[in-house]
Amino acid sequence: MWPYKQWPVAHFRTLAGELLARGVQVVLTGSAAPRDRECIAPLLDLAAAPRLLDVSGRLDFNQLVTLFGQAA
Repeated sequence: MWPYKQWPVAHFRTLAGELLARGVQVVLTGSAAPRDRECIAPLLDLAAAPRLLDVSGRLDFNQLVTLFGQAA
């Protein structure tokens, strides 16, 4: 809603790449909406890393709560 408050996608890509390089699993979340898919797309080429999981558009609210509750 407030673009000036949004962290740049390139920063998320850098962070995800660093975490993956350290052996940390990265789970991408978001809705199936075009805007969310657009934001996630630049990270998907990191998918060659076996620890990157894209669940965007596939989890309901309760599943997200469970995921976040078990995240490090």
